[in-house]
Amino acid sequence: MIADRLDLPTPWAARPLSGTVEEGRRLSRWMGQEYLVETWDQAWPPERWSEELRRLRESREGGPFLITYEGRHFAYVEVYRPLYSNIAAFQPWSRHDLGFHLAIVDRALTGRGLGTAFVSDLVRTLFRCSPGAERVAAEPD
Repeated sequence: MIADRLDLPTPWAARPLSGTVEEGRRLSRWMGQEYLVETWDQAWPPERWSEELRRLRESREGGPFLITYEGRHFAYVEVYRPLYSNIAAFQPWSRHDLGFHLAIVDRALTGRGLGTAFVSDLVRTLFRCSPGAERVAAEPD
């Protein structure tokens, strides 16, 4: 697991996900939204999401987090090390570099500049939690 916590600045907060039944249901519902199906293509059933969250939590590959904005569900984020991912084939990565996948899960919070603000705060937080990192990658799309 890369990080047990992300110390994001206010108004954001991050909670690590562990793969509970309720988390699987929530992710399945969110990722079934049309705009996320188009970018993530992971409209999975709750059981598969619970398994994926547990796998990510237990691996060295990444850490899944629920992000809130002023207490409201905002995003699902997976933090990972590119060195151990499928993007490693495209360029060299150090063992300290980090990446993230981001899904803004509340459509009502899109188009307001919050995604840009969050990414900026997240990248600064990731560099702070991995001092040897030279790069942070963002995907998908």
